[in-house]
Amino acid sequence: MARQRGCATGEACMRGQLEDGGQGNVCFAGECDVVAQNCAAGSRCTYVSQGNVTSRRCVPASTGTVDEGGNCQSIATTEGDFYDTCKAGLACTASPTSGGGTAPYTCKRFCHGGDQCAAPSDCVEVMHFTGSNELPRVCGAPGASCDVLTQGCTSPLGCYPSPKSGSVCVTAGTLADGQPCTYSNDCGPGSACVKDGVGLVCREMCRAPSGSPACSSGRCEPLQDFPGVGVCVP
Repeated sequence: MARQRGCATGEACMRGQLEDGGQGNVCFAGECDVVAQNCAAGSRCTYVSQGNVTSRRCVPASTGTVDEGGNCQSIATTEGDFYDTCKAGLACTASPTSGGGTAPYTCKRFCHGGDQCAAPSDCVEVMHFTGSNELPRVCGAPGASCDVLTQGCTSPLGCYPSPKSGSVCVTAGTLADGQPCTYSNDCGPGSACVKDGVGLVCREMCRAPSGSPACSSGRCEPLQDFPGVGVCVP
């Protein structure tokens, strides 16, 4: 979704909740884009909740005063709107700790792809909002490292190659081999999203140049920047 292709003007491409309960890339209409920050001067784009509905809206930039990494909170307006105190392009969110609890709420950067995050962060944390099917991402700590050829991540996670973080455990996708994709974890565990001509498709991973796991069909072509790992191509 870093490329933001395939959506109409006024729509943003992001992870979303599907009608069947799964997740996938969806074009969502909204007043603004939280990454592009395309509101008029003096405003910022953020998620605003009112009652049981949450949507992307432009609010006064002066309401966001907290820098990235700073502690933040939600504020309420006299009109019944709720939104956070982070500066433009940031979201107020808590992260789980190793002990199973949650860390204090801090401002993290909205992102469509890892190139919008400062190292060592990656575009991996997913936010959930009441009354919205949108699942925007923010920059956060990379997932646990893993071996893409043996997997080993705890369900519902899968092991996928990440250009920025190496191989990490993230939420597993469901797309079958040969289907168009955007992120590696759009694909089912054991597959990755790779270039195929002018587009991106899911391809089964294999040990390159040979070994186990081998391709169930086709040939194993090395995956750039991941020694010993390849993908199966027809």
